[in-house]
Amino acid sequence: LQGLTVVISPLIALMKDQVDALVDRGVKAANLDSTLGAERAAWVKQGVVSRRLKLLYVAPGR
Repeated sequence: LQGLTVVISPLIALMKDQVDALVDRGVKAANLDSTLGAERAAWVKQGVVSRRLKLLYVAPGR
């Protein structure tokens, strides 16, 4: 697939598990939620802007 797929989920622990499994399989995935520090959140946002990421999990509060 081309572009970015966004998954919205309130289950932060599940998002982290899924992203970890995807990254282990070579998928360019990340999560954006309230547990991330400013530096990591900026890295994820830059990944979206630069089109580096293919799959983004986002918690509704973020």
